[in-house]
Amino acid sequence: MKLRNPDVPAGQVISQTPGAGEKVKEQRTIHLVVSKGVGDITVPDLTDLTVDQARQRLKDLGLVVGKITQQSVDGKKDGVIIAQSPSGDSKVSKGTTIDLVVNKAKAKKVKVPNLVGMTLKDARDTLSNIQLGVNQVSGSVEEKSVVIEQSIKAGDEIDEGSTLNLTTEFKDDKKKSDKKEGNSGNKTTGTIDVTVPAGSKNQELKIVVKDDEGSAVIYDDTNKPGDRVVKKVSGVGNVRIEVYLNGALVQETAL
Repeated sequence: MKLRNPDVPAGQVISQTPGAGEKVKEQRTIHLVVSKGVGDITVPDLTDLTVDQARQRLKDLGLVVGKITQQSVDGKKDGVIIAQSPSGDSKVSKGTTIDLVVNKAKAKKVKVPNLVGMTLKDARDTLSNIQLGVNQVSGSVEEKSVVIEQSIKAGDEIDEGSTLNLTTEFKDDKKKSDKKEGNSGNKTTGTIDVTVPAGSKNQELKIVVKDDEGSAVIYDDTNKPGDRVVKKVSGVGNVRIEVYLNGALVQETAL
């Protein structure tokens, strides 16, 4: 009888019946169990394959993916296999598990551009082109509004996929300075008082003021149920206040 045994070389006896030292009659048959070695399946080299590709390759051979761990190696793609155990070309038996080590690529660093002076639209496009994004905008959300401040200064290096906060102001080129001075007498002021509704979780509250010169976000934050937010409001001409909860308009009033 032959069995696979990784500890006994192929062709050598693993065990016998009767055992060594026992007394038997002449012509008694001795049963031997002989090693077939570690196995006859050659483990494939899985380097640079994805886990899914390796899983299918092993399945076709009657092998199974075992423990999967992660390490970071420069010069390798994210998510590909960089090591395995047993190694490629090893001999194993059917059903053996193969442990894998998968590369987790380090985040690429990106240099932050200078966005001050750009329109909000151009700033978004510039960031998108280098795999960055905008988180919050304080001030006007009009595409033609101008960036006057950025949360991370130009020249700093940050991880690819990060976001910045921007501060903007709206400048209408069609309105001349003397007209703006004439409108200053029509400035309206007031107060908005909002209480976050009761609930089981925090809610995102945003307050937007719109007037004859454009629109501006005067509050944008996450609040607990029951929080009270009071903000002074001012605008020129026809002034409207919009209150949003979790992105939905819940209140609209005029000063």
